[in-house]
Amino acid sequence: MAQRAAASYSRGMLSAARRATLTLTLLLGACGLRDPAPPGAEPGPESSAAPGAAQPGMAPPAQPDASVPEPAVVPPQPAPLAAELRVFVLSGGGWHDFAQNLARLLPAVAARVPLTYTEFALGPSDLARPTSVRMLAAADLPAECDVLLVYTQGDLALPEGLFERLVGFVRGGGGLVALHSALDTFPHEPQASTWSALLGGRFESHPPYGDVLVELALPGHPVLEGLPSPWPLRDEFYHLRDVEEERVELLAGVSPAGGPRRPVAWLREEGDGRVAATILGHGRESHESPEFQRLVAQMLVWAAGD
Repeated sequence: MAQRAAASYSRGMLSAARRATLTLTLLLGACGLRDPAPPGAEPGPESSAAPGAAQPGMAPPAQPDASVPEPAVVPPQPAPLAAELRVFVLSGGGWHDFAQNLARLLPAVAARVPLTYTEFALGPSDLARPTSVRMLAAADLPAECDVLLVYTQGDLALPEGLFERLVGFVRGGGGLVALHSALDTFPHEPQASTWSALLGGRFESHPPYGDVLVELALPGHPVLEGLPSPWPLRDEFYHLRDVEEERVELLAGVSPAGGPRRPVAWLREEGDGRVAATILGHGRESHESPEFQRLVAQMLVWAAGD
């Protein structure tokens, strides 16, 4: 088409009006449309053709290929649970494989909640402890962190003043999520009483690791969204003492050792801050559980104030 239009122009055989008419005709023909009739002209025989019918000198329009499947409809994705959170992860101590468990848990939580996390290995035997302690002590907690995720056990022997700074961060408006053996951390006074009051309870004992059946104590709460009830899992069921009465119980269950229904997860407020805690999280089976990962993610969101 372009060659024909160029040849017509170079030989000067057509007037400007005819060149425009020819060019328009060619363009319309390439698009499968007929040349519009000039004003007052009678419509040609092809004008009565049904829409989509083949025009003289043109190939018939292509028909849909029934063998080609329709594009798959992608369902809408759920909105993120929260804006990006800044999480300081405190880990270390005895009786638990903290590093491997967190390696299973944290990426899965980050896939559910947009967040950045910084890990501090505080266990007395952790090779990274000196660096972690130094970095944590130097951090401006309110400016750099939204929530503390604490998965520790035993006496962390923190430098003077650092324990008080952690507690003050929460009371001043920060968030705290305590997993499992965090309830068995800071065993010596005066830290023990302060930590127990902050979390809402303290570890006392546990039966052997085994099957646990957990139920939602407060269905409809955002922290419990998407969790089954009852929820069967394998974990180490902590029995608690010094349980704070002014708290919101989320999950409850009967210990494998029997007895009354006991708290499994709960929420409380401390000053201007929020605390979420659970007895769950001993080993691999919990940290690989999608339900446990969801619970931790939603506890972080709530503790951050979202």
